[in-house]
Amino acid sequence: ETISRAADALQKSQNGGDIPDKDLFVRRIGAARAFDGAVIIGCDDNPWTTAEFIVWLESQGAFNHPYWMCRGSWSYAYNKIITDTGCGNICLAGAVIEVMGVRGAMTIRVTTSHSVSGW
Repeated sequence: ETISRAADALQKSQNGGDIPDKDLFVRRIGAARAFDGAVIIGCDDNPWTTAEFIVWLESQGAFNHPYWMCRGSWSYAYNKIITDTGCGNICLAGAVIEVMGVRGAMTIRVTTSHSVSGW
């Protein structure tokens, strides 16, 4: 039985490549979820409201983890601009997005690039 259990176990040589559901694995161990450094946020540069941004975050699983983060790709044509903040527009191209907490009690921090001006 020990041999058959070992055959079904995760293999160290796979370095996590054989984890069937990485999102669930990360949630179960309570780790932060960090995505690729070039996520396309919204697929175009049309304006978004904060509410639409939160819906997108939810669709990405951002509220399933105690801490979640990603960085928008540098394509201005494929990343949204949040326009209803009351403190200026937020261009998501190249921005680092961090989500802390659950959907009902969240903190969202968006750090934009210094190269974005006029937004």
